[in-house]
Parts: sequence; structure tokens; C-alpha cells
Amino acid sequence: MVRARHAAVLLLLAAASARPAASQCAPLFVVERSVNANVVVYEADRAPGGVVDPKRPVRGHWVMWAEDGHREELNAIERRLAYGVDVLGTGAGGGVEIAVRALRERPIEVRTGEECPTARMPIAGRPAVLRRVFVQIARGGFFLPKVAYVELHGEDAETRSPVDERIDVSKRSQPTASAASSG
Repeated sequence: MVRARHAAVLLLLAAASARPAASQCAPLFVVERSVNANVVVYEADRAPGGVVDPKRPVRGHWVMWAEDGHREELNAIERRLAYGVDVLGTGAGGGVEIAVRALRERPIEVRTGEECPTARMPIAGRPAVLRRVFVQIARGGFFLPKVAYVELHGEDAETRSPVDERIDVSKRSQPTASAASSG
């Protein structure tokens, strides 16, 4: 009986060390805004076996850095209009393709990597791992803020060098891109 219990514990420890727990993985990406220090953090939901859950692959929540750093769930309006996530389908290699409502024209593939899930999308014309989105809010707008531009920040999926792209919302059909490489 004791041997069986030790064997079960050893199996659980081996399984736990083979793939980090979701809490040990960095968020997929964050959305920062120019109005304050609060950020929306997107994390992958995993199904049993460590793969991204195809039904609810991503969840977002606020981290209220402008206050005391506590966590708040997105409200219904925030999920519906800007920060919600739509599942578009299954991506290559078992990933799940999603779109953040405010950037529907830029699908993101959430993949289960070797250890932790990643958010992948083209940035500045290069396959990239998305790390951060920055939203510059323009003056004006009574109920809904107006967006001046959006910046996508990540790393090139092949070279791991930084890659950035700025999308001018007033010219949304013609994004301007710039790639930065370290070295």
C-alpha cells in the first residue's frame, strides 16, 4: 500500500515537472492604454493534457496598477466592445485562432508550445510572438474613447529579435510598420 502511494506521488511529480502549471507561465500578452497604468492581461486556458482549450482558449482580466494592483474581471461592455475574445477556429498545429474584438482584422493563433502557450500573429510582416499591445487614446468621445493608434510589440518567431508595428487607426486599412532588431 505504501509503495503504491509513493509510486503515485512520483508519477504526479514527474507529470508536474514535464510541463509547467498555468500559473508558472507568463501571460500570453497584455494590453496597455495611454489613459492610466491599468492593463488587460490575457492568459491561456488549458484543457486536460496541457493543450489550449478549444472552447475557451483565452481569458482576460484587468490588473489595476493605477490603484493597488488588484485583479478585476472584465465587465460585459468591455468584453462585448473591446477586450472580449472570439474563437475563429482551429489553427495550424493544434492551436486555436482567436480575435480580440477591438482588433478583429488581426487574428491571433494561440499555440501550446514546448512549455507554455504563446500568442502568434504577423507583426510588421513577420511571423511573431505577441507580447504587448499599446493603445493610444485620442481626445474626444463621450461614452466610448477614440483610439489614435495601436502598437503591436513582440518578438520575431525565428530570430527572437524585437518586432513592432504601429497601426494608425485613422488610416486603419494602411498600417505603418517598423521592425526593430537588437544586436
